Amino acid sequence: MTTSSAYPIGTPTRASSVPVPGSDSLHSQVWALPIKEVVSIACFEVWVLLHFEQSDAEFTDCAAVLSRIRDRHMPEYTKANVRIANALLDHLDAAVTSAAWLERRAQENNWNPYTAVHQLVTHLRDVASQQV
Repeated sequence: MTTSSAYPIGTPTRASSVPVPGSDSLHSQVWALPIKEVVSIACFEVWVLLHFEQSDAEFTDCAAVLSRIRDRHMPEYTKANVRIANALLDHLDAAVTSAAWLERRAQENNWNPYTAVHQLVTHLRDVASQQV
């Protein structure tokens, strides 16, 4: 399924109310934060997968991403599980590195897969390091 946005497949997962690229006039109305939106394609679990492997394999849907996580890395993975989220923290640096690598490849891979969660994580780490 193709959308009219800059992202060619489906409706990406976003962690903000800001529309996907293509609606720049609305972007300028959002308060000045260094991150306007956090998009993941095919789904948020691309970010989870990047905790374990650097992959730019295309995914047809979220079920395919979930299968890869469960088959290769974490058979017990379930969405929104605090125990699993805590276990992923040990791999956070690897995920940030892998997501930055994937971001550089995104356009040539037709934005599938893609995630910008690492931008948010990096920003939050920067803010946390400035706190006294």
